[in-house]
Amino acid sequence: LDAIEEFNVNIAPYDVRSNGFTGGQSNAITKSGSNQFEGSFRFKGGTEDFTGDDPDGVGTGEFNQAFYVGTLGGPIIEDELFFFVTAELKRESSPLDTRVGVDLPGTNVFREPVSLFNQLQTVFDSTYGYTPGGISPLTQRQDDEKLLVKLDWNLNNNHRLTPRNNYVNARDDQGISRSAGSFSFGNRQYVFRSRQNSFTAQLNSTIGDDMFNEARFVYTRIRDERDVQDAAFPEMSIAVGGERSLQAGIGRFNQANRLDQDLYEFTNNFTYELGDHSLTVGTSNKLFQFSNLFIQDFFGTSRFDSFETPAGDVVSVEQALRNGQPVPNPNIGDGAAYRYSYATEAASSQRPEAEFSALQLGGYVQDEWQATDNLRLT
Repeated sequence: LDAIEEFNVNIAPYDVRSNGFTGGQSNAITKSGSNQFEGSFRFKGGTEDFTGDDPDGVGTGEFNQAFYVGTLGGPIIEDELFFFVTAELKRESSPLDTRVGVDLPGTNVFREPVSLFNQLQTVFDSTYGYTPGGISPLTQRQDDEKLLVKLDWNLNNNHRLTPRNNYVNARDDQGISRSAGSFSFGNRQYVFRSRQNSFTAQLNSTIGDDMFNEARFVYTRIRDERDVQDAAFPEMSIAVGGERSLQAGIGRFNQANRLDQDLYEFTNNFTYELGDHSLTVGTSNKLFQFSNLFIQDFFGTSRFDSFETPAGDVVSVEQALRNGQPVPNPNIGDGAAYRYSYATEAASSQRPEAEFSALQLGGYVQDEWQATDNLRLT
């Protein structure tokens, strides 16, 4: 918000230059530099010391919030070239403080003995050579950096060029879910990374006393990916007491997931004032390019539970995991099938991506006629 000069809100605008939306339209106009140097800085922060315990005497766990925002604007060449810069830095960490134990107080407790986790960790290590991670409360980070740079250049009395670049780099720790009914081992986490760079150049021109032109070019580059932090390992869901379950490995939708987007836009609007008429001739053209890597179950997915053999022997969930014996999935049909998914050899070696593009071309003509002082026809 520190970079915003004002907001414009239009309710169902009829102007042909307003497109690409339904209902109302909201435009944010960024600040510009002037002949005076102006700047600002603000900070907002917080830690667990500013919060109290819940009714059971359990605190929030360690967290930290820090927001830094700074702006600076002024002249490069007085009356001709101006700059405006705003930068934002966020560092935030939040706790996942679900505890494990049978006799612990409070509601945010996964009520299974710690010994069960120790046994399963041993199975993962000895059978699969995999370390699923710990069960202690942990902290997840949500960080981002934002930078906006804008120039306003009065080329001459009739032409004004405004280039602007907006950069965003963000990360968010995800993949771990912990509650009273479900619990994830620590190495299930991945980092969702998003980088966006948007460049805009706009040229406003006055041609004589009654003609105006606005040309705008926009390029937006977006890169989103789910960065697996630990060893590549299938998702394994392990049923324990009642409706509770444990999860280990990387989530089935996060094992190979990335989206690249490149968006190009060129718009030009020429306006001619002719008496009571305002004539507009314009074009709006957009090119979209996408590259999407998504392979569900790239490492694999399976579900384990205790079960009874045809001979009447009961196989514990620990033994089923050790033997690599998935169980029927009650969410598939009548439960007579189990889900054991994995990527084919081609997916493993080639990691195929869906690549496609779209082109949208548009042209339009508009006449705004001020028929009377109280009547305008478009």
